[in-house]
Amino acid sequence: MGFVAPTDTAFRYNKYGHLVFTAVGLFLTGREELVGIEATGCRAEDHARQMLLSREEGSYDSDHRLVRGESHEIVLLPRACIRGNGSRSSITVRAEAIERYGYDIPSAGIAPHMCTRVFRQVMTSVIGLRGDIIILHNPIFAADHNLYVLKVTMSRGVSCLSSSPGHPHHLWDDEGSLFAFIDHPED
Repeated sequence: MGFVAPTDTAFRYNKYGHLVFTAVGLFLTGREELVGIEATGCRAEDHARQMLLSREEGSYDSDHRLVRGESHEIVLLPRACIRGNGSRSSITVRAEAIERYGYDIPSAGIAPHMCTRVFRQVMTSVIGLRGDIIILHNPIFAADHNLYVLKVTMSRGVSCLSSSPGHPHHLWDDEGSLFAFIDHPED
């Protein structure tokens, strides 16, 4: 049985006022992550399942597994914090996260850590999340040979691991969305 995230996930704010939490890797395969995700009551939609089980170049198992015992500071960047002339493309959001805030591109391996019951409760009840949490990792091929990124959708207290197109010019229009990146807290 796969591990998804501890039940005592601690949330805090970084120096920019963005929500941060820590996820510890266990080097699980996509298949093991899928078992763990479904055990929490989270659904996994078709493309998300295909991404976790992919054997293509750049697959989850080859490039996105979190190293066992390694801590990852995951930061949730609100869409409203992205500057610009209205362009909220993947490439613009990534550039803003890296250049303005110093965040790093995440691994798809952080997505399962956002599919737990505790995470859902905090995000919907405490934070009041109204949109998706989009992980702008390096895209993964699904069975239709198109590239996708993972996202977690919250609706009425239930989360769903889903996907969206992974091309650099995909537009993110939902004002309530958050983007997951890797933070590097100051020592």
